[in-house]
Amino acid sequence: TVVGMMLLHGPGRVSIGRGNHEAADQNQMYCGRGGRYGHDVGFHLDCDSKYGHDDGAQVYAACLEVFNALPLFHIVHAPAADRKAFVVHGGLFMEPAVTTSMLQRIHRFRPIPVGGTSLEDRLFVQAMWSDPRDMRGASMNDARGDIPCVFGESVTRDFCERNGFDMVVRSHEVEMEGHCRWHSGRLVTIFSASGYMNVRRGTGSVSN
Repeated sequence: TVVGMMLLHGPGRVSIGRGNHEAADQNQMYCGRGGRYGHDVGFHLDCDSKYGHDDGAQVYAACLEVFNALPLFHIVHAPAADRKAFVVHGGLFMEPAVTTSMLQRIHRFRPIPVGGTSLEDRLFVQAMWSDPRDMRGASMNDARGDIPCVFGESVTRDFCERNGFDMVVRSHEVEMEGHCRWHSGRLVTIFSASGYMNVRRGTGSVSN
């Protein structure tokens, strides 16, 4: 809510990117009495409890429309330092030779197409769900079931060199220190929630 108000107040200064939880399936999965973690959690449930069943349903539906409109990535350029970063929620891709032009052609005004088979669908899902690892290449992410993917330093290096980026900035994974550097410092995870799901206690991070 606070970031949304900041966006309305200064639309040229604040940007909001989409993440894997900006999706109806995730807000339903983590919701309900008892929830996935044994207590009441979830954005859908929050809307219902704060605004009542009928008004809450309208608020929730409006938020889903906003979620579907959020950009999948941002490019941040610091001219004074002549540095450029690719900012995305999840990470990079199993597909070879991905360019920002390919990503810009993705139709994003829709639910995240988990299970989709087209190249566009796969790139969409991987941007929301992928995770860095100390490995070569990329592969499916067994820890997240049938959701791809995990990717290594060679993928980060090739993507940055192909698209003219100095680094990749992403979030998506809880880090107890709030941040973690990967791939010789060319990729950084920044996780701003200090008490994720009221279960994992750690430090939240921001970057300037």
